[in-house]
Amino acid sequence: MIKNKILKFTIVTCSGLVVLLLVIYFLLAYRPQIAVSVIQSLLYPNGAEINPRTPKKQTNRQMLENGQLYVNDIQFSQNYPNSFLDITYPNKDTSSKRPTIVYFHGGGFFGGDKVLGDPLAEGDGSQSFFSKFVAEGYNFVNVNYVLVPEYHFPDPIIQMNEALNYLVTNADDLGLNMQDVTLFGQSAGAIMVSQYGAILSNSNYRQQFNLSQAPKLTTADIRGLIIDDAPLDMYDKNATFKLKLLIANYTEQSIYFENRRKTNLYNSLKWLTPNYPRAFVTAGTADGFPYDMKKMENQLKKLGVEVSNFETPLDIYGPTKHGYLSNLKQDKSGAARDAYQEIIRFLAKGKN
Repeated sequence: MIKNKILKFTIVTCSGLVVLLLVIYFLLAYRPQIAVSVIQSLLYPNGAEINPRTPKKQTNRQMLENGQLYVNDIQFSQNYPNSFLDITYPNKDTSSKRPTIVYFHGGGFFGGDKVLGDPLAEGDGSQSFFSKFVAEGYNFVNVNYVLVPEYHFPDPIIQMNEALNYLVTNADDLGLNMQDVTLFGQSAGAIMVSQYGAILSNSNYRQQFNLSQAPKLTTADIRGLIIDDAPLDMYDKNATFKLKLLIANYTEQSIYFENRRKTNLYNSLKWLTPNYPRAFVTAGTADGFPYDMKKMENQLKKLGVEVSNFETPLDIYGPTKHGYLSNLKQDKSGAARDAYQEIIRFLAKGKN
């Protein structure tokens, strides 16, 4: 009798847990913002402002210990909050016509920062990673953009266009060469860079966005795009539930009820043309096969666009985590080191 009661209790308890897990699963699938809000509250505790109207620090010019000149929190627009950017120069001379890298951080469109990089990436070495590019002779611009839940796709893209137009308009005053530009993005930022590449190279795609200003950059100004782990097709069979959840939240969809127009507009793979800028793509393997970067490589090759895909085979590097490039300082596998060297070679072959 006691054994039967224990068995019955066990069955009822397990059944209840299964039902609870299914309820949670479908609730998150239809309302992904619930899960993202929980994660966001952990990243921004005690009521920290997610989309600030004022910068964290006053704009200032300072010489860093490594001899680089750092200018922080320049406001590039008043149309959106969080419209601030930083610029790092190799030295105090801002008159040299150096090539420019403009960087957009990752963070699932719910977190991340121009200084800290992507909270979802491996390691915390973004700053040392950025400074290596500056040491190579590039001016490096880090750009912030608006995050959910207040703002959704395509708001960060419209803001991205404002930032790039500001840099072009004020290039002389800022000491930037905006006729030799590399757009660099990781994760969410990589999605934005892939989309902006299509905006510049495909007028049909550009017309789909309600841009406040026409882009002042042209494809002729682009040395290249660096696209590090951009998940683009949320309905691909390889896409994980976590990935679908983040994209659905950003594009204001549920996982199972697709807004086809938003999905097609979000997925830059659908808008590639032979005019797309030359690109360097890469992705880690720990989140699954980096299928979207392989798709981009294959499609660009078919279109005759120059593309380099740095893959990280398991038998050489072991599992490489999401945003592995940011872990260059603590890299033990050699993946980040080798990828960085390939990026430098890719950039060197570009516009001079």
